[in-house]
Amino acid sequence: MVKCIKNGVRLKDVEDVLDRKACKVTRRKGDAKPQYDNPLPNGALTNGTTQPSSTAEQLTNGHSSNPAGAPTPALAPAKDDRIRMRSVTLNGLSAAERSKVLQRPVLKSDDMISKVKPIVDLVRKDGDKALKELTAKFDKVELDSVVIRPPFFSATSANGVNGDSSSSASTSYCLDGKTAVSIDPKVREAIDTAYANVKKFHAAQLTAPLSIETMPGVTCQRIAKPISRVGLYVPGGTAILPSTALMLGVPAQVAGCSEIVLATPPRRGDGTVSPEVLYVAHLVGATGIVKAGGAQAIAALAYGTHAVGKVDKIFGPGNQWVTAAKMMVQNDSEANVAIDMPAGPSEVLVRVLLFFYFDYIG
Repeated sequence: MVKCIKNGVRLKDVEDVLDRKACKVTRRKGDAKPQYDNPLPNGALTNGTTQPSSTAEQLTNGHSSNPAGAPTPALAPAKDDRIRMRSVTLNGLSAAERSKVLQRPVLKSDDMISKVKPIVDLVRKDGDKALKELTAKFDKVELDSVVIRPPFFSATSANGVNGDSSSSASTSYCLDGKTAVSIDPKVREAIDTAYANVKKFHAAQLTAPLSIETMPGVTCQRIAKPISRVGLYVPGGTAILPSTALMLGVPAQVAGCSEIVLATPPRRGDGTVSPEVLYVAHLVGATGIVKAGGAQAIAALAYGTHAVGKVDKIFGPGNQWVTAAKMMVQNDSEANVAIDMPAGPSEVLVRVLLFFYFDYIG
């Protein structure tokens, strides 16, 4: 919205674009009008017209004559399923209306868990095969392998690597297996800056072991030890979030976790992981990336498969499918896995004065 305001794009313009995107042409399978299923008298058709009695009548622009003036059944009003942006002015609402508008969406965890259970059970049963099938179904990508290993980045050219090798030797590439994926130098520089800042903050939180002798012969200690194997879920699909990979991967790196496994959906089309996430995986020292998302990725991290190693704790946000899967596996004693927390909706409020730099704020 900040960029929209800066470039003179009005809220009405955004609404118009959403309206146009929501207009879709689809084929009905023939049962969209159940009220016309029963044959009408006098040879009438189900669309309210009279059955043509001759070839000549059938050729009159697709319409039939109805000299008797038989009544035509009324058509049901078309349902408007367009996506619309809702604007609300709080100053004009009563206390009750304001409370209703600001009410958070409620996640019915029992319903969602019942929906993700078949997915989790399938991954437990069929392992990597199930991951490939579910990724093909949900992400429209056929995978040769569900896991990629380091290196995830190369500072040399893509010569000798499957990918675009037309750039100069100074070009940097991220690596998805043997596939070179180019990354914008400016994006890489921005990620480097963010990585340094996040690492500096978390490194300052490390504390030395605490040992106190409370009385002669009695010593109490506080010792922090890293979790050996962590699984970090990084959402993908509609939004690529290298920021999530940083905020999860850097603390794991600073803590000294021996295995850092990322899970993120592959990109539709070529099936590769986004270069931004690959570069973050390189920086934080990830030991593997699971190319899967949703409940199936959580199941793979929790129970393990032939290619995906089981982890001790799962971190990261996600949609309601991911949240339900995390809640399910943490309550399964056979999984023996912990989670950070069930993630809720993200809310951000930015209040600025009109003379601020909108680019900086955005």
